[in-house]
Amino acid sequence: MNSMEAQKHRTYNVLFVEDDRLCRQRLTQAISAQPELKLLAEVGSVCEAMTLLRQENTDILIVDIGLPDGNGLELIRYSNTLPKAVICLVVTIHGDEHHVLEALALGAQGYLLKDAPLSDLAEAIMSAIAGDMPISPRIAKALLTHLHPPKDTTLPHVDTHLTSREVEVLEYLSYGYTRAEIANKLYISIHTVSMHIKHIYKKLQVSSGKRAIRKARQFGIIHDE
Repeated sequence: MNSMEAQKHRTYNVLFVEDDRLCRQRLTQAISAQPELKLLAEVGSVCEAMTLLRQENTDILIVDIGLPDGNGLELIRYSNTLPKAVICLVVTIHGDEHHVLEALALGAQGYLLKDAPLSDLAEAIMSAIAGDMPISPRIAKALLTHLHPPKDTTLPHVDTHLTSREVEVLEYLSYGYTRAEIANKLYISIHTVSMHIKHIYKKLQVSSGKRAIRKARQFGIIHDE
């Protein structure tokens, strides 16, 4: 048997981490429908999964994000330290930008929402084995929006005349510093930092730090790291 035939007939051990009983049943059915896949174990916690991953016989890790004893992304991070490569897929209800980007940054090779049909879940697993990156359509759309945000028609009317101190505060916000950390960096009170942020929001006509940072970058007030 040549290498291609061996790959075709190979069986992949799947570790499934999910605490919801109904979702566990659905994924188990999807795995059972593929002769190339063998369900190694189905567990409902980070701790149980860690123990099984140490045995080094897991080929595919399918993990939820919200688990009783922690974040499922911890398991993806841990799998990166193992001597054996593990294909990691996220199947979750969390479709927000933060979780998606973090999972992909950690090396997840797919991100699916739990409401996907069984056939889609099975196809996604096989697609990841083939080297593709299966992502639910709704997630893909959100990623495209993140990479290419729609133009804001209110931009020409925004007051871009921020004071030097306001620009400093905004830059620290863009680096991820908290208000307390900014206050410590600039040797001012948290109350003063909050007042600067309030003025920034008013001038840029936004209601959140993310939007303020995005507009400031569009106007060239601050720049990417």
